[in-house]
Amino acid sequence: MSSFKSTLAGAAVAALVVVAPAAAALADNPGHGHGQSSTHANHGKSKAHFTANGKVTAVDADSFTMHVKGGSKDLHGTDVTVTVTDTTKMRRNGAKAQVSDLQVGDRVNVVGSRGSDGTMTARHVNAHGPAATDTSGTATPSPSASPSPSSDTSGDTTGDGSTPTPSASPSDSASPTV
Repeated sequence: MSSFKSTLAGAAVAALVVVAPAAAALADNPGHGHGQSSTHANHGKSKAHFTANGKVTAVDADSFTMHVKGGSKDLHGTDVTVTVTDTTKMRRNGAKAQVSDLQVGDRVNVVGSRGSDGTMTARHVNAHGPAATDTSGTATPSPSASPSPSSDTSGDTTGDGSTPTPSASPSDSASPTV
């Protein structure tokens, strides 16, 4: 029985010798293992990045201001100014665009980075709004279908309570065949 106890004690000491360096390594590097690292605390998202969606409230030469409805939670309900650079990928209504193409009231989705001074620089901007205005200042009309005439003669169209009798059109009458 004593040899069994000594074997068991030897195995326990051997296990501690193997596990102790691994535990010390984990303690020195808290980003690994089961502890919560700073990346996990932010769900993998860095405070250096932001997303925002909302409506454009003002447009300047190299930036625009928007009222944020969604995106990064700390921006919800605020007005932010977003800087646009030469490397910003920008689209409006599906076509390549520049900041000057934006219009107040456009819906906009933005992904970008935050500077240490709080500035927000867009990496991608996707805007949707009404069609661009032509030189006369009126919006370009979209094609629409013309209404078709009604063939319903069952209702009161005279306004006096009587129902008009339908009259036959030339295409409704039978023509003699020769």
